[in-house]
Amino acid sequence: MKLRVLAPAILTSVLVSACGGGGGGGDTPDTAQPSASTSVSGVASKGPLKQALVTAYKVKDDGTRGDVITSKETDDNGSYTLDLGSYSGPVQLEVTVVAGKTKTADEATGADQTLPDDFKLRSTLVVAAPAGGSTQIQSASITPYTELATKIAEDSGGLSSTNIANATKVVFDLIGVDPVATKPIDYSKTAPADATEAQKKYALLNAAVSTLAATAPTTTDATTLACFTSAGADTGKKIKCATDQIAKAVTVDKTSGSATASVNKNFVGLGDALVAAASDDKNKTGKTVSSDDADNKRLKEIETEVKNSADGKAPPVKLDVPAQDQADVAKAKLFFNRLRSNAASLQSAPLDTGLADGLRAFDDSLRNEALVVTDETGQLLRLAQVGLTLWQDYMNGATTNPNSVSIPGLPGGCTVFSGSFPAMFGGDDKQVGADGAPGAPYATGAVAATSANDARWVGCSLNKGVLPTAQNGVVQYRRSVLLNTSARTYPAAIPYIANTRSRFHDSASNGLVQRNLTPTLSGSFGATIVGDRPTALQLVGDLPPGVTSSGTLQAARFAVNIAATVTARSSGATKVAFTGGSFGVVPVGATAASLTVDLSSGGESAVVLPVALDAPSDAAPTEAQLADASLTLAARISTAKGALTGRLVADRFGIDSLGDLVPNRVAFTGSIAAAGTSGTVAEVLIGTLEGTRSTAAGASAPTETVSFTGTLTLPNRPVVTLSLSTTETPVAGSDAPTIALTGRYVQDAITLQATGSQTGSSQSLTLADSSGVTVSLVAGVNTATVTVSGRAAASIDNARGRITYVDGTFESLN
Repeated sequence: MKLRVLAPAILTSVLVSACGGGGGGGDTPDTAQPSASTSVSGVASKGPLKQALVTAYKVKDDGTRGDVITSKETDDNGSYTLDLGSYSGPVQLEVTVVAGKTKTADEATGADQTLPDDFKLRSTLVVAAPAGGSTQIQSASITPYTELATKIAEDSGGLSSTNIANATKVVFDLIGVDPVATKPIDYSKTAPADATEAQKKYALLNAAVSTLAATAPTTTDATTLACFTSAGADTGKKIKCATDQIAKAVTVDKTSGSATASVNKNFVGLGDALVAAASDDKNKTGKTVSSDDADNKRLKEIETEVKNSADGKAPPVKLDVPAQDQADVAKAKLFFNRLRSNAASLQSAPLDTGLADGLRAFDDSLRNEALVVTDETGQLLRLAQVGLTLWQDYMNGATTNPNSVSIPGLPGGCTVFSGSFPAMFGGDDKQVGADGAPGAPYATGAVAATSANDARWVGCSLNKGVLPTAQNGVVQYRRSVLLNTSARTYPAAIPYIANTRSRFHDSASNGLVQRNLTPTLSGSFGATIVGDRPTALQLVGDLPPGVTSSGTLQAARFAVNIAATVTARSSGATKVAFTGGSFGVVPVGATAASLTVDLSSGGESAVVLPVALDAPSDAAPTEAQLADASLTLAARISTAKGALTGRLVADRFGIDSLGDLVPNRVAFTGSIAAAGTSGTVAEVLIGTLEGTRSTAAGASAPTETVSFTGTLTLPNRPVVTLSLSTTETPVAGSDAPTIALTGRYVQDAITLQATGSQTGSSQSLTLADSSGVTVSLVAGVNTATVTVSGRAAASIDNARGRITYVDGTFESLN
């Protein structure tokens, strides 16, 4: 909600001097003393009250109404201005009907209505003494809600300054608008450009009273029901009934020695009336309130309290709150308001309602797509290099073995084949169905070459899982690339086909059969051959996707257009450095990429594989080669849920039981943008996001830590400087791991510390800020105490989703 700061104008004092003459002397000049005065200006509205009489009354020392100060009629907009002269202190304003003249612009009917002669509204405020010689203007609205505040003050013991302030606060907490200081705009007219959200909301609240008058009452208060029955079809009388209903919606109790205020049955119906008034096409304020809006939920929660109570009243609110409690409550409310505002910003324009889910989905995309497509492309390029090297060696007689050697860390290999280059994997009847269903099993008919004379093409596959046998019954998954090395364009352009398929043992034929999981993909490799070794590669086309451990395809295909160089590092590891281009991940069932990786010219992108270019079949990666293994991306990675621009590094690799490389550290430095449901992308995080994994000696599982350090930018909120870390530590046996969280953020010069832990179903979180507010939440425990510098300031009821403060006010946790 925007707040307007109103600064009264200070007028220059005018000094009038007169000079006298005559005789031999002169009179002392007369000086007119500056006149100090106060004007009260505002609007009388339940719908603007036209040609109604506004009278200002003094308030006596005993808190009762005193003499008339002045009076004046409102204009056709309900506006008035009263000159109170030099009066200061409590003043009561009362608007009454001028017989035959006064009308109200009724929001519900859209027409002016005549009000009964006994209709009146009051507003009570404290007028400060003006500075010497100055004229001040003080704002004061007169509405059904100021009538409610006036009645609360009277019932609390009279119109003292303290009671007036306390009563105004009760109504403010109830409706979210200062009833006296806020000037409601005209509901039926286009809002002025400088109208605040509070003014618009106040107009809707006034219109809600008209809606109460125009609809059947839902309150069970006998007096109010009798009023509506007596009013019959008289619109003006029904407006008075609805106004009186709101004016009597709070009961004051002084029996406990300290006055309390409780919302009663007359409040029932206001929430629905507010939604109805906001949705009416006569509403020109530009503000809407839905049933899910926080403004309405607050009113409905109070109504529910009233309906469920034995005495027809909501829990009481203290009217006389000690200064220390007031200060503590203010700090606690600011604490939760800041948390709520930040949470709301995660779901607000331009990000709409999906940012939180978008960040999670984006994180999944990075882990499951960006790293995968880059790593697997690097592996396939390395495999293609192995295949081209094998072809060169086989054709020049350096080897007579048509099969490549086994390369640890690169599960699979290549073979030189004879015969015509195939157009697809398997026959026409073995292809993937139109619905994506795997093709029928087939046995490969390819025949390995026996000499350079019958060598025609090279087939390479990366395998996931062990070789299937009749005994183990496993399924192996293969990403295969067939290179047409006999093409006339070799080696500058080598046509290829590729796919992902499964391989398993067939009991009927007692042999291995394969099943296509993707259609036949195609593209072109290009290679630069130096000393019979390919040192540079280009690839344009589609590459086959990998599969999960359960055999689910990670994508339909990887669309790739890249160039790379292949070199050996001093450790013997092979480095595939991408010199430019892009990767794309096309999901299953889609035709366009859901994630793209555009390589940046401002930094290196490379995959370092822990294998030598000429590794023998029995060689295992050395410690130095494994230490060299890494994946580096200097790129912009984009998905429908966001974009990441910067440098992504994965290193500290190990090899899992299936022979796949697994990074134990992933770190990103740069910016992360995320999108909501509309697809609008906004930059949210700038900094470093890092995840590490380490396994202690004897541990059954690794300890994983994820941390972020940087800034968080949310719509319409101050920038947050943020550091956050979570650590997941395994527990012996099959018990769930322990998760620890630490965090710190700084916003608006306030520092918030967060610590939490989770072990199994046991969870706890403690939040503490630099203003002294602390709250600890424990899973399964429905209540929690909010303290300020050790003093209780509020209690949280998780079951009801509510925070109740020590002054009796409450807020929703949502």
